[in-house]
Amino acid sequence: MGRTDLVEYWEGSEGPFYFDPTQTRKDGTIESAFTFIDTDGVTQQINNFIQTSTLRFGSPTHVLQFIDFITDSVSNGVFSILIDGVSGLIHTRLVDPLQLPFLGPMAQDFYFQVAQGLHSDKLDVLKFGHNPDVDTASPEDVWTLGGTWVPPTTTRIHDVSGPAGFTGSINIIGLASTFLFLSETLQLTGATTVVTAKAYRIIDRVKVLGDVNPAADVSLVAQTDGTTTAVVPGGEGQTQMAIFQVPAGRTAFMIRFYANIDRAQTSGAVDVRLLVQPFGGIFRVEWVGGLMAAGNSHISHNYEVPLRIEEKSIIKMDGQSTVNNMDMAAGFDLILVDN
Repeated sequence: MGRTDLVEYWEGSEGPFYFDPTQTRKDGTIESAFTFIDTDGVTQQINNFIQTSTLRFGSPTHVLQFIDFITDSVSNGVFSILIDGVSGLIHTRLVDPLQLPFLGPMAQDFYFQVAQGLHSDKLDVLKFGHNPDVDTASPEDVWTLGGTWVPPTTTRIHDVSGPAGFTGSINIIGLASTFLFLSETLQLTGATTVVTAKAYRIIDRVKVLGDVNPAADVSLVAQTDGTTTAVVPGGEGQTQMAIFQVPAGRTAFMIRFYANIDRAQTSGAVDVRLLVQPFGGIFRVEWVGGLMAAGNSHISHNYEVPLRIEEKSIIKMDGQSTVNNMDMAAGFDLILVDN
């Protein structure tokens, strides 16, 4: 851009960007904000720096690393900004927040941006489930019907029925035969079966629309297989299933998972597992831990380095109790990123 009064040094493919050295001190410290000119010639400002590390490469050279989020017409993302304490040169690189090895306040701001829909190539998915009757015999998936959740053997039309007298609508979300997102809105006719207009490989969320909540369960049963793919518990308004399949063309990054024992029992313990089944493979245990009704009845695990899960993989959580009739809930938070 021909600016000789600006210090420039760019690592990455989105540049060059030029930073104003008048905002940077030679001792490596930095003002609370500084400006730069982007590739459109627009002046941008970065605010609220966080010092994340101090690196020493022999006296007296040292580098201070800062990060901040900006929304730029050329590049949405995080700038890691490295300032040489001797020369005052600024080294920058545009990085994806999901690749940062920590979850600090700025990373949380990034997740808020994703929830706002400001990153077109990313989508937040919050999955939660409830199994009100976990027993001792074997691990049970965290969903309404308990036992082992069984997906359709192939893409299936589903029979949908609800309680007598309920004529409201539901929104169904799942995956098509292409493993891409698929959804529809369906009006129910009480206990009379209604057939979905679309065929689903999996259904992992159903929501009740409108202002009337069905008093009893709404069930979605795969034709031919006869297996229940999803259930909306009576009075709950949407499915309660800690189960999700990553759509094609996207990679999931798990940020957090959690599990807890509810009030059904005052004693006993539950072994909790997080499982991932890669496409064409088996379910693998990605984490295992324990809950105690008389002690630690809640677990929440935040990944400093998000767990990467490939497209078409199925994610679920399950539990096995030391006593019958244990009430358990669990869930996980994901960011889906376009491949």
